[in-house]
Amino acid sequence: MSKHVENSLAAKQQIMDTSFTELLPTPKIKTSANPRRKAINSSAVIVTKDLFGPKMKCNPSPMPKERSIKTKRPGGSENGKSRVQKESWYCFVCNTDTVLDMRRWAACGNYVHEECVDLTKDDTQSFLCPRMVRTYKRKSERADINENNKSIFGFRMVRTYKRKSERADINENNVSEAIGEMHNGMSIRVAAAKSNLKKSILHKRLKNFNRVESDLSEV
Repeated sequence: MSKHVENSLAAKQQIMDTSFTELLPTPKIKTSANPRRKAINSSAVIVTKDLFGPKMKCNPSPMPKERSIKTKRPGGSENGKSRVQKESWYCFVCNTDTVLDMRRWAACGNYVHEECVDLTKDDTQSFLCPRMVRTYKRKSERADINENNKSIFGFRMVRTYKRKSERADINENNVSEAIGEMHNGMSIRVAAAKSNLKKSILHKRLKNFNRVESDLSEV
């Protein structure tokens, strides 16, 4: 065994034999030459009496009495008799609340006087409510207006299509001959009748022809 190993074993054995206090000694308390003054409340004082005095008892204050409020019972009168709902005899046709024989229409639930709609007790057949008749009439009038608008729109479409078809049927040779004759002094009315064309078409074509001719002359 080498000497180095022997030394390390001896050192370990010495550490094992040494106490913990020797290895880590407790630090010494430093004492001051001028000790601090003790606090005022550091000295104990024996209490011989109750510092807070006898416990005060709280007497509950009397609550004010609430006045009883008399409330009316729903649907009852002051005398205790039940209040009967007043019947309504209102008729929207005459706009009055008169006690007369009334008739109810099951569809809308409106009541009318029989006299206002020319009915008697013997008339047991169903009748038409005037208010519903007016409503139906308004709806039918609106439907008729929509149909008229559709017919007007269809007429406009037919007229537009007719104009386009007329433009497509124009013979360009007849237009050229009519423009040449108008340049030679023939009136537009005679040229239109001879070429079987409308004066408006010839007038428009002649105007375009003159504009193109003037542009070519300026070049």
